[in-house]
Amino acid sequence: MGGAGTNLTMEGNSKYITAGVLTKPDAQGTYTLGPVTTIEFSNSNNATIQDIRLGLSAENPIAYNHIIISGNNVGNTSLASTPITMQVGSTFKVLPGARFRHKNANGFSGASNTCLTNAPAIALAPNSTIEYNRDNGTNQNISIQQPYQHLVLSGSGNKTAPAGVLAIEGNLSNSGTANFV
Repeated sequence: MGGAGTNLTMEGNSKYITAGVLTKPDAQGTYTLGPVTTIEFSNSNNATIQDIRLGLSAENPIAYNHIIISGNNVGNTSLASTPITMQVGSTFKVLPGARFRHKNANGFSGASNTCLTNAPAIALAPNSTIEYNRDNGTNQNISIQQPYQHLVLSGSGNKTAPAGVLAIEGNLSNSGTANFV
């Protein structure tokens, strides 16, 4: 299922679970997602990331409602800091054992230019991981939010801690040439 002519319409309390690698869902046409619909990203292929489809263009983003991350290699790999557009009143959940990776220079959440827009309710389950993995040598800001469970800093450049308390209930890990500042 997918391609340039494929649209995705979800209504009611429908849920779409997508696995696999590269950009998902496969549909490359228009997305019409109702206010209580859910898309779950479940890639667990350690070698290749499952990238969340952002839209047809920056001017025509997909407006997701509820997103669940259940795979351990899912993310937003846009170096342009293009956000995942969330509908107002939406949720973003990372389940136990799941990992969400992002390259957004402005942080994970909390502003219109961060990885997640429109301030979704965020639920980070115990043993979930958020990874800041910008890798082009430029800096990446770490967002304050409810406590991170596990926080991974990878790639390159500075990963800048926010002013105030950065709460991590699990592990803080650093890899690559990333600097925690």
